[in-house]
Amino acid sequence: NGKPYKTSGGEMIYSSELWRDIPADWEVKKLADMANIFDSRRIPLSNSERASMKGDIPYYGATGIVDYVNRSIFDGVYLLVAEDGSVETNSGNLVLQYIWGKSWVNNHAHILQGIENCSTEYLYLALQKIKTKQLMTGSIQKKITQDKLLGTKLICPIDKSILRMFQKIISPVFTEYKLRTDASRRLAELRDWLLPMLMNGQVKFKE
Repeated sequence: NGKPYKTSGGEMIYSSELWRDIPADWEVKKLADMANIFDSRRIPLSNSERASMKGDIPYYGATGIVDYVNRSIFDGVYLLVAEDGSVETNSGNLVLQYIWGKSWVNNHAHILQGIENCSTEYLYLALQKIKTKQLMTGSIQKKITQDKLLGTKLICPIDKSILRMFQKIISPVFTEYKLRTDASRRLAELRDWLLPMLMNGQVKFKE
């Protein structure tokens, strides 16, 4: 009813899998049962390869957009999880990227998409709470393997109508986020195109 569940007297039960209380009528599921993974479709490109195919389609790495190319290997909404290198935020959580539209992703990020009633947006918000140290391997070259990632345990409502209700509420928020992010990128591209011409005198302001 729009009120916080636990503080409004919602029933909690103890989960021996997570060693903590979770809402009653919710269950613990592995990420493998909530998402498809598309790592096999990743294609890394060298600097010279990217230089020969410049375009406006984002080329993603572990933590963000590395370059722009003229072809895509993905089209749609996906969730990227950093696989190696910079795999955790300053707060010790997973490095996540929520992406949409045409894209190219290299082999430094796992690629997920929610299945059935469990949306990609739900996964994005749920995985933000996961501490990287639970999944990370390696002391020098830190890495999150596919097996470790897919074995991550998340809670999910047993009543799937709750997930559908969640998606109905959250979809407008993510739609607005995508619109604003796209607008910001276009402004940044215009700035990067215009600034050098202003500095070398090719373009001048008219008073």
